[in-house]
Amino acid sequence: MTSRSKLRRLAVVALWLTAALLLLGAVAFVLVLLPALLVLPEPRLEARDRVAGQNGVRAAGVAALVALGGAATATYAARTYGLNRHTYSLQVAGQQSDRYTKAIDQLGSETVSVRIGGIYALTQTLDSNERHVAMVHHILNLYVRNHAALPAVQNTLQRKSAVAGRAPRPILTEPAGLDVTIALAELRRMRASSELPRLDLRFTNLAGADLTGMDLVDARLNDANLRDVVLNDAKLTGADLRGAVLKDAHLFRTDVADVRIWHGQLDDSQLTDVIGRESMQQSHRLSGPDGQNG
Repeated sequence: MTSRSKLRRLAVVALWLTAALLLLGAVAFVLVLLPALLVLPEPRLEARDRVAGQNGVRAAGVAALVALGGAATATYAARTYGLNRHTYSLQVAGQQSDRYTKAIDQLGSETVSVRIGGIYALTQTLDSNERHVAMVHHILNLYVRNHAALPAVQNTLQRKSAVAGRAPRPILTEPAGLDVTIALAELRRMRASSELPRLDLRFTNLAGADLTGMDLVDARLNDANLRDVVLNDAKLTGADLRGAVLKDAHLFRTDVADVRIWHGQLDDSQLTDVIGRESMQQSHRLSGPDGQNG
């Protein structure tokens, strides 16, 4: 035990001893001195009446002491509750910080199963703090971009196709990985309950992903592989889909109002059941000096 701990314990013992002495003094004052001071002996006052008066004073004094004791106990309990609650909050914050740090470490693992555990661990650290929600949302968005990034050669093929005025070449990639689909599912859940910045999923392979009902308003999906993606009931309002591969994408009741897209990227059959088709911003592919499509 350190000297500081010993001093703290001695201070607590001294405080309790002082409180006990004060309590004993108050009891003695109420039971002995106060009745004698308030009910003085008088010739006209019989002994029986004087004793009854002193007992009344004692009873009132004891009641006052009990009330004061109750008030002190309530105050102490409230203070203790406040301190315990503050201590608990600090402990929870510390545990949450530890879980957050471990989750971030897991996201950088070479093992897919460990990364999936990190995704779930990260979302479990969420609370009502909007700033924290936005931070986790940003991390998961970066995770998808990093782990679902299209190979550079495929990005080059797409750009060359755009410059030549041809339809984007099919992207020969496997479906999105399990860890990526889980991260997308968590992003969908977060976006359903909070107002968060738009997603940036450019040049990503999301083939076959289930994005049903997802909030993709103003999302940047340029040159993404969205082959066979399920976008039923999704909100794509204002999203940028220019250069994205949308072959066999499912768009039942999908809100495509103000979506930016090239002519021919979607078949008419895919646009049969969409919402806001008349306001889609379809443009022709134009080549610029830097190879960017207009």
